[in-house]
Amino acid sequence: LVFQLAFLMCCLLVSLAWCCRAYARVFGVGWLATLVGLMIQLNAPGVALRAAWIEGRAGRPDRSLLGLLSGTFDQTLRALAHPQIFAGFVLLLAVGLLVMLFAYRPPQTSKTSKPLELVSSAWWLGLIFQLFWLPILWSHVSDMPQFLGRFSLRYMVVIVLNLVFILGFAFLLWQRGRINAYLQRHERGLPIFCNGLLLIFVFLFVLTQLGGIYYLPASWLLMTALMFLGLLCWLLLSSLLPGAEIRSIGLLVLCSLVIGLVCLAAVAGVAVFGRGYAPPRILAPGASLLALSGLAWGFFLGCLVKHLPSRYGRSWISWLKLGGLATALVIALGLVLDQAALMPDFQHYAREWDARHQDIIAQRDRGQATIEIAPLGYDLANYTRIATIARDATNRCARRYYGVDSIVVEG
Repeated sequence: LVFQLAFLMCCLLVSLAWCCRAYARVFGVGWLATLVGLMIQLNAPGVALRAAWIEGRAGRPDRSLLGLLSGTFDQTLRALAHPQIFAGFVLLLAVGLLVMLFAYRPPQTSKTSKPLELVSSAWWLGLIFQLFWLPILWSHVSDMPQFLGRFSLRYMVVIVLNLVFILGFAFLLWQRGRINAYLQRHERGLPIFCNGLLLIFVFLFVLTQLGGIYYLPASWLLMTALMFLGLLCWLLLSSLLPGAEIRSIGLLVLCSLVIGLVCLAAVAGVAVFGRGYAPPRILAPGASLLALSGLAWGFFLGCLVKHLPSRYGRSWISWLKLGGLATALVIALGLVLDQAALMPDFQHYAREWDARHQDIIAQRDRGQATIEIAPLGYDLANYTRIATIARDATNRCARRYYGVDSIVVEG
């Protein structure tokens, strides 16, 4: 975690040094501090003990360059596939958008625009991104294939969407001249086009929340949704004459997303090198940074919308406010209900553990050196992925705590 935070600060300092050469010294100090911190951690006793334990394990992970790159990419995609990450991102995106739409008042002189056009480089990047994912998605074979002898129904939906987006980007590039002419003739063209991109983003987000989706298509859905969100911001930015304020927020958006992804991949790479896989708990800080970047995206999107000239219609901003509020409320309510559904099990666990605690003390006070306890009806260790009391390390700690020779779970 300390290394992650240090690496985060270095990435942030990179962006500052990029913006202004005056921060170059700060950037150098940040790298030096990271290097010193890393050397201190590598010489810590716990690192040596952990390394010795890993070396003594049977079946060491593949530490070749190709194996590390492949394993890091795979573990990063598995982390991105968790629907809670994208739900948190969209929740904070909606919050940031609402804050800017309600509270931000841009100077009237900043509401200047230029003829709207589709920048070809943006749509070429979208096409290349979808082509990059094409062989990755087609390399999978589902456990219960229903289509083409390879894919399940849900996986086939993702394959079809990938092909549709490839054809869609190719069509936009082919007809870019006509589309640009239409957008320049019709003032309502920009809101219509932006609403289309927003609807695609929301549709992909909903698909990620359905559950039961393999990690490859789930991570593709998240990355493609982020791509369409970026295209939306790019389209709005291309219709404005951007000032320093908008460029600064845009840089913050770019850095926030890159920092989250790089931190996630860096920690996954270290875990793959040491253990061959990345436990979810050590990826939590990187995933949290990725979700927090949604706030920056919301600020940037709201800033771009508020800088648009009023001829594009105040009703569009009103609909964006309503949609953002509804999105934030629905996601927040869903997250609260998901956690609330666990409360009966947690309460059951707490009651049983209190009874187990009293039982252990009672047996110890009767002079029994070997304690026998009943299994729990619901073990929180299974939820938190922490070793149960039956595991050697946990059992040893429990024996020392209660001052007994052994603790045995019945059955």
